[in-house]
Amino acid sequence: MVPVLKRPYWDPREAWLLLLRRDRVDRIKKKGHKDHHHHHRPGPIGPPAPPQHHNHLSNAVPHEKILHVFIQMLKDILKSKNGKHTPGHGNHLMVNAAFTCMTDQDASVEPGNQIELQIYHQPDIEGSFNIGDGFNLTSGRYTAPISGLYTFSARLSIGLSVQETKTNTHGFFKVQLCIQSLCQKNLSLQKISSLSLTGPHTISLNGVLHLQAGQYVSLFLENHMEYWLVVEKGSDFSGVLLHRGLQ
Repeated sequence: MVPVLKRPYWDPREAWLLLLRRDRVDRIKKKGHKDHHHHHRPGPIGPPAPPQHHNHLSNAVPHEKILHVFIQMLKDILKSKNGKHTPGHGNHLMVNAAFTCMTDQDASVEPGNQIELQIYHQPDIEGSFNIGDGFNLTSGRYTAPISGLYTFSARLSIGLSVQETKTNTHGFFKVQLCIQSLCQKNLSLQKISSLSLTGPHTISLNGVLHLQAGQYVSLFLENHMEYWLVVEKGSDFSGVLLHRGLQ
């Protein structure tokens, strides 16, 4: 019989804050290391940097780094709780649910409208993963098989519809990852951006949500621009269960 490690409970908000603090410390250390090896040369003072858009739960931390740091935190907690590794299992954290997929066709959004992204496929390429059958490739909805904390990541390539010939852009668009399609009622991950006419624009969205077993999440694009937008084929969406249940 395979021994099972009992995962200790911790407050998810505290865990998330610890993750962000840990990432901030790492970036400060790296910056200090670079400054030690490079001499700064004085130069003219330029204009201030343009303001950045803000969104729920911040997208400054890449998905891969979130997953790596969070798993390392879990390992550290397990070691401190048990005092030592369980032989053969202390260095591994079982992932019970995960998926990665890509849009299978272009999706157009007219001005003033919102669509739910649908029609995906699971790529058979190096680095892709799929554990469980919670993702519906037709509806584009991932249903949580287990209650717990999930990390999600999406990278969408967005461009203008081919019939658009405008020379300037106005407005913005919003990408959201919503629970039960209730983007306003439930907590959602979101990113707001604008689009230039120089070519497709890639927008990334990532963060952590708590889902109850049976709840689903899906991606939405809301178009507040003056022309049609297109989410291009091959845009990707992925998710991983980080921690089962909350007490």
